[in-house]
Amino acid sequence: MQHRTRHYFNNILFTPWPFCISIALFNIVFMSLLIANKYYLCLNLENDLISIYCLFVFSFFFDAIFCWCKEVTYESFSGKYTKKLRSALLYGFLLFLLSEAVLFGSIFWAYFDRIFNLSYATGFLSVPSTTEVIRWYREPLFATIILVTSGWTCNLSYYYLFKNKNSNTSILSIVSENRQYAYFYSFITIFMGILFLYIQYSEYSHLRFSISDNIYSSVFFTLTGFHGLHVLVGTLFLFTQYYIKFWYLHKRTSSLTMAVLYWHFVDIIWLFLWFFVYYFNNLDIFSNI
Repeated sequence: MQHRTRHYFNNILFTPWPFCISIALFNIVFMSLLIANKYYLCLNLENDLISIYCLFVFSFFFDAIFCWCKEVTYESFSGKYTKKLRSALLYGFLLFLLSEAVLFGSIFWAYFDRIFNLSYATGFLSVPSTTEVIRWYREPLFATIILVTSGWTCNLSYYYLFKNKNSNTSILSIVSENRQYAYFYSFITIFMGILFLYIQYSEYSHLRFSISDNIYSSVFFTLTGFHGLHVLVGTLFLFTQYYIKFWYLHKRTSSLTMAVLYWHFVDIIWLFLWFFVYYFNNLDIFSNI
């Protein structure tokens, strides 16, 4: 009689999607550098051609992510992920968040180096006198309130979705009992994420400086734009997990826990960004009144 040994390793099947995502990311970064430095003008490339190429790359990027997430979801539904493997995936995701924190920390390091080494060219101000100072109590404060509130509604949707998960009742009755609350708070969370992106887009459209004007503008657009990209990814991440949990009644919490942790990470980064980039830079104005 043969006995099957249950191991804790993840037998990863062949999938082309990580390689496709890497190729798409390389093209996105490459085209961003060309557009930011206007190198495409030297290559005699038309704006329509650049737009079509960017649309193709982004479409290919999101399609590869969708296909890869579909494969991972199928593996999860098939029972391939054991309890210990799910814990290992969660720890790996925490390491990923740590690497993201280090990446944001490097950008903040460049920002703080500019603040604590003021020069005569900027009038010894954190923001050059020729650059528009964004008021912290207008769109940035409104966006901060929205993002912090979305973190609270995200926790509420998670709570109502898995309330009494370890009880003797079936998962169908559990989700049915708290379905309305989970639907409501998840919808509010996704809506606030989209509203935050709209506020940031509106702010960008009214700014009177560009990323290539000076060091402050370069760091400002890098921090806020990179954070906005994380908000977009977090919104899609939450939407995907809510869709799976609501329509397939999947009772495992690991993937949604990762999405919630990612959303709170985005919240914390924005609080640092709002205080040091928006609020701190207005202190120069108040000190000169």
